[in-house]
Amino acid sequence: MDHGVLDADLAREMVNLLGDELKRVREKLQKAEQRLSTPGSETSSSNIHREHFQAMAAENAMLQAENTELRAAIAALKSSDHSHVKQEDNSSLIMQYETSIVQIQHQLSEALSDKETAIAKLSLALEQSQKEARTLREKYSKIKVAKRECQEVIEELSAHLTHNTDALDQIRVENARLCKDSDPETFFANVKYRPVAEQPSWKSIKPYSINPANSGPKSAQTFCKSDGVVRFHEHELIWAPSGIALGVFIRPPYQFKPQSNTWEKTVRLFEAGQTKDVYYRNSQGWHYVGTYELTGDMFTLPFELTEDLDPMILQSAAKRAVISSNLVLPSQVRMAEDLYLKGVLKLEFFGIRCVGYNKELNAHLAAKEIQPPKCATQIPANGAPVTPKTGGKRKRGEDVVVPSLGKKDKKD
Repeated sequence: MDHGVLDADLAREMVNLLGDELKRVREKLQKAEQRLSTPGSETSSSNIHREHFQAMAAENAMLQAENTELRAAIAALKSSDHSHVKQEDNSSLIMQYETSIVQIQHQLSEALSDKETAIAKLSLALEQSQKEARTLREKYSKIKVAKRECQEVIEELSAHLTHNTDALDQIRVENARLCKDSDPETFFANVKYRPVAEQPSWKSIKPYSINPANSGPKSAQTFCKSDGVVRFHEHELIWAPSGIALGVFIRPPYQFKPQSNTWEKTVRLFEAGQTKDVYYRNSQGWHYVGTYELTGDMFTLPFELTEDLDPMILQSAAKRAVISSNLVLPSQVRMAEDLYLKGVLKLEFFGIRCVGYNKELNAHLAAKEIQPPKCATQIPANGAPVTPKTGGKRKRGEDVVVPSLGKKDKKD
C-alpha cells in the first residue's frame, strides 16, 4: 500500500472499503468455524477449511495492519490541516490582539498620565490645605488668647462702666435739679464750698503780665502740680458774689467750621476729677487765681435769661462758637450770636471751685513780670487803658476791672 497518499478523503474511503472487506472475511471465518464444529465432517474438508482459514487469518492480519497505517495517516493529515487553519486563525487573532494591546496600552498610558496629574494636584491641594490648617490653628490660638484678654478687659470695663454709670446717674440727678431754669445766681446760691485759706482775696492779687498776648512763660509749667493750666478771659468766667473761690465758666456747646460748613462738639476744658491752675485775664492783665476743680454741675441758661447776659459775654461766646473767627466774615459770628438769642442753641455753664493755691507758681510768675511791647496798649494800675495816638477806639468792656455776674445793668 502506498504510504504517500496525502488526500484525506481518499484515505477515508479506503479505510471504509477495507473495513467492509474485513467484515466479510470475518463472516466467512465464522461460517467456516461453524462447519468445522459440526459432527461427522470429513477430515479432508476440515483440512481444506483449515488452510483456507489460515489464509484468511493471514489476510485479515495484513488488512488490520494496513487499516492501522491508514488511520495513522488520516490522523496525521487531520493534524496537519488543523494546525494550518489554526495558524491562520491564530495570525488574525494575534493581529487583533496586538491591535487591542496597543489600544489598551495607549488608554492605560493616558489613564496613568491622568492619574499622575491628579495625584500631583491632590498633593499640592493637600500641602496647601495643611498650610491653611496650620495658619488657621495659629490664628485660632491667637484669637483664643485675644478672646481671653478681651474677656478680662470686658469684665474690667464692665466694672468701671457700672461704677461710672452709678456716678453718672448721680450727676444727672444733680444736673436735673440745677438745669431747671438755672442761672449763675441760682447756682451760687445752691452750691456749697469751703474757701481755701491759702488763696488771697481778689484785691490783693496783682497781675504778673500786662501783655494781653502773653499769658506766662513756658518755664512756669515746671512749677505746675495740677493736671495743667487753663486760661479764661473775663467774658468767659463769672465769679460768685462772695469772691473768686467759686465761679462758672461759659462755653458754647458746639463750634462751627466755616471750611466744611459743619458743627462739632466743643472740646471740654475740664474733666471730672481733674484739677487745673487757672490764669485769668481782665483789663489789668493776667492773674494767677489758684488751683480749681469742677463741681460736677453743668447747666444751660434758659432762653428767657439769655438776653439778660452782658453783651460782651454773649459776643465772646459767639466768637468761640466759630472756629478761626478772626478769619471769617463778621456775619458768621453774628449768625452764631443770633442762634443763642433766638433760643436755637443754649450756652453751657460749668461750675468750678478753688481747692488750692500754688505759691511757688505764683512767685515764679511774679518774678517773670511781663511787660507789653512798645506798640501795644499800656494798661496802668487803675485799669483804664491808654491807647497810642493812632485814632483807635476803646473796645466796649475793656474798662471792666472788678469781676461781676455779667448781667446787664437794669434801670430802677
